[in-house]
Amino acid sequence: MGRARRTTGRIILASLTLGASVPASLYGGPGATFARLTVEQGLSQNTVQVILQDATGFLWFGTEEGRNRYEGYAVRVFKHDPARPGSLPSNTITALHADQAGRLWVGTESGLSLFDRRSETFSVVPGVKGRVTGLVEEPDGTLWIGAEGYGVFERLAPTGEFVLHQNITGDPGSFASYLPSMLLRDRQGRIWIGTRNAGLERLDLGAAGSARRFVHYAHDPQNPRSLAHNEVWGLAEDATGRLWVATYGGGVSILDPDTGAFSHQRHRPDDRKTLPTDLVTAVFRERSGAM
Repeated sequence: MGRARRTTGRIILASLTLGASVPASLYGGPGATFARLTVEQGLSQNTVQVILQDATGFLWFGTEEGRNRYEGYAVRVFKHDPARPGSLPSNTITALHADQAGRLWVGTESGLSLFDRRSETFSVVPGVKGRVTGLVEEPDGTLWIGAEGYGVFERLAPTGEFVLHQNITGDPGSFASYLPSMLLRDRQGRIWIGTRNAGLERLDLGAAGSARRFVHYAHDPQNPRSLAHNEVWGLAEDATGRLWVATYGGGVSILDPDTGAFSHQRHRPDDRKTLPTDLVTAVFRERSGAM
């Protein structure tokens, strides 16, 4: 394994068509210049879907044609090879997570894998199925994994056992959807899960040893302070602790976790200062705190 060049402080931008770009300056102001990292520099494919920097300084790029490790001077590509045991099980990378123990978890369109840094091989995690949409970790090491077609998997820290949370008819505290889209852990330690068809979910951890329950935030046509649309694509927390929810059809809904009420940013054709569309696929907090 090569030695990683530290890239702390630099901003990495992903493009759906242009691979990744690394600005030469620290904060990427108006005069920033960018060095492109594309297939010409060794990237396996230009559709970068997820980016992660691990504790050693390596940058990992998940693409639709394998996982790439950027060492500051070269790109190492990991791809599926049916003739080689321990290769990446699927080339479509959908999520990456480095846990507190330094392990690297790789979500793909067909499940979850764990990367062994010494042998540089992958082992399939049999407890998780479906297209992985995100991973978050609790302080005790418990992992939460979103999986399309199933719900959310909980990996129990003490045993490594996986528990599936999915919709159960007649149980109002069960997870409301089979289509989780994104997971986020806020500064208060609350875990939020966006879904493609049932709005927003908040995990209610409850008392130690109690059953996991979910609190639902869904669109209610009779309540203007409810979520604007149930198809959630993105989540981000602002500097005041409010949760910004990107929806595909309702613009951006902003949740005050203390009151449970939403305010809304919507497209208005007569106002050019509003959102250009209500089909919002991502929301992000800048270093300055701006959303």
